[in-house]
Amino acid sequence: MTREEAPQSPVTKQVYWTVFAMAVGWVFIYLDRVLIFPLLPVISIEFELTDTTTGLIASGYFFFYVLMQIPTGLIGDKYGLKNVLFVMYLVVGIALIGIGLLSFNYYVLILFVSLHGFGAGAYYSASYGITINSVPVNRRGIASAIVTTGMALGLAIGLSIAGPLAELFDSWRHPFVLLSIPTILIAIFIYLVTKNSEGVPQPSSGLSIDVFRNRDLIVLSLAAFCSLYGYWVLISWAPTYFVLQRGYDLSSAGQITAIVALTSIPGALIWGPISDKIGRKKLSIVLLIGASVAITFIAGSTSNLQVSIALAIYGLLSALAWNPVLVAWAGDLASQRGEGAGSAMGLLNAFAVGSSFIGPALTGLISDLTGSLASGFYMGAVSLLIGAILVCFVRETTGNNKVLIC
Repeated sequence: MTREEAPQSPVTKQVYWTVFAMAVGWVFIYLDRVLIFPLLPVISIEFELTDTTTGLIASGYFFFYVLMQIPTGLIGDKYGLKNVLFVMYLVVGIALIGIGLLSFNYYVLILFVSLHGFGAGAYYSASYGITINSVPVNRRGIASAIVTTGMALGLAIGLSIAGPLAELFDSWRHPFVLLSIPTILIAIFIYLVTKNSEGVPQPSSGLSIDVFRNRDLIVLSLAAFCSLYGYWVLISWAPTYFVLQRGYDLSSAGQITAIVALTSIPGALIWGPISDKIGRKKLSIVLLIGASVAITFIAGSTSNLQVSIALAIYGLLSALAWNPVLVAWAGDLASQRGEGAGSAMGLLNAFAVGSSFIGPALTGLISDLTGSLASGFYMGAVSLLIGAILVCFVRETTGNNKVLIC
């Protein structure tokens, strides 16, 4: 193995706009996605649901979200990532309208939540594929960190405003209709920004499946599965846990959970650039183990102050904070083998978010069986430890701004 200096190239104004647009797009994908979680207690009462059937609402979203990861990555590399992104983002806006105006039956709600997941399923592979192809190798960590801040902002806003908006409108449905308007406008904004971007990869002549033979990328994707399992168990169930088992009201439950999102912003901005300097592997192991310990403390905390501190520490180390390192690492592994970035991001997130349609429903089942959601959080902590072990078997790609080439 030999080391070669990472290629250097100028960062143009168009690159800045592209990265900004990808970040803004994540704000609304995440805001729209998590809007429903603080409202699950109200929805479960209206439809007379058990914890298991309540968990299926989130799992329905993530099933179709995961289903679209690899296909949209492959199709995006062939026909243009920006084209796939624009069409599927519009589907997200349409689904929000359906949730808000037509979901007066549990199964119809599941249908439109799933449609939302179907549309949003294109965004990870498209946004990070465009980002990886638009920025120099030695800027991938920081660029991915900036894009990831959009996730964190959307998560924080969605968790914080869901309860107050529902109380303001005296309906859990109206916030979805309201958010459909800016969502559709953002789809148009992203398309206009990326339309003439030189950094956005051009369509290829065929579908590339070489990425599925990349052993390091597959192992890294399994580690991402473990990380996202704990993350979405916490995000989807923490508001309900705080309402039903800790005595919080609907608004404060969502707002305290938003601490995770707020602290993940500095986490992402710190860890992404650091990984460009010192390497991805050791940093990833530390973050995964630390996140496991933090989730354990969230479930075991006995006071509001302890819960808040544990949530803040988890956010700083969480899957969202680790994501810039993860994306940059996956981009390194794919580009070294000449594989499409969209396909690589699709494979990565298919594995990662695969845990997300399992986690919410499984946690609901565990709660029904044990009488406590805390048991589900402990399982999330164990999953993170398994992820840390898996990362040990992935090849390092960078350190001191150098890329390892085999």
